[in-house]
Amino acid sequence: MVVDPRSFYHLRKTGYPVVFDITHSIRKYGIPSADPRGGNREVMPTIARAGVAAGCDGVFIETHPDPSKALCDAASQLCVYDLEEFLKPLLDPPRRGGPVSPPTHQRLTSAFSAPLRLAFSHHGTLSR
Repeated sequence: MVVDPRSFYHLRKTGYPVVFDITHSIRKYGIPSADPRGGNREVMPTIARAGVAAGCDGVFIETHPDPSKALCDAASQLCVYDLEEFLKPLLDPPRRGGPVSPPTHQRLTSAFSAPLRLAFSHHGTLSR
């Protein structure tokens, strides 16, 4: 899993899938994760779309029914009830300026087809 998008290029050269850890990329280190200021949750959709556009093969997202009460990474978790809406633009990105070329569309749609490609953590359990 990758937090720093600058690593996408180098990791893709290894031939292994690159999974973007959105949750931890929005953490503000030095501030406890239980503190509401410890994460930047409002940028999660933008960061996630940027990762998909940059060619990452999957995303990792920590979820909780009530993120403010999560025992770990509370400030950067996504509410599990918002997950479906959050994923829609990643699975079917908007096509600005015309249709997406077939190879690009195939990469975007197939990038999430394997079980390992969409992963989220809920109450400490990794789901695939």
